[in-house]
Amino acid sequence: MLIAIAAAIASLLPTTFSSAQDGPTLIVDPPYVESPGEYTFIVTGEGWTATPPYGVLACPDLVDQTTCHRESGVTVTELGDGAFTAEIIVQVPPEGIYIGAGDFAETQAAAVKVTVGMMEEMPATGVNSSVLVIIGAGIALAGLMVFGLSRRLCAR
Repeated sequence: MLIAIAAAIASLLPTTFSSAQDGPTLIVDPPYVESPGEYTFIVTGEGWTATPPYGVLACPDLVDQTTCHRESGVTVTELGDGAFTAEIIVQVPPEGIYIGAGDFAETQAAAVKVTVGMMEEMPATGVNSSVLVIIGAGIALAGLMVFGLSRRLCAR
């Protein structure tokens, strides 16, 4: 019973480790295009701490960097409070393309995949995921209580 009470109290306390990871972020606008072709993207970075200059580049494959479109790359030299904005013109293939940014010393980097076609929306189920987590935690606590009670009854 003591375990169940402690678990219930712990579940009500705010947690600090559930926040987003620290580090640089990258936002590409638009995040998807309707069809393959040439597009202009606005790339916004925030939370960057490495020393400029930064490069913004488009790559069909993040693993094989020899496929990157170096001719369309953009250099960002000014960084205001860890943030930057750059404009890049990219030829987007049917399978989409990654747009990435990083400092030239290769200490920080981030990439976003631009997809071709409309983004599909998640189905509306009518239930928030936090409600499902609370229900699941309640079921788990009930199971712990039954297990603890059954051990006490069998021990007598």
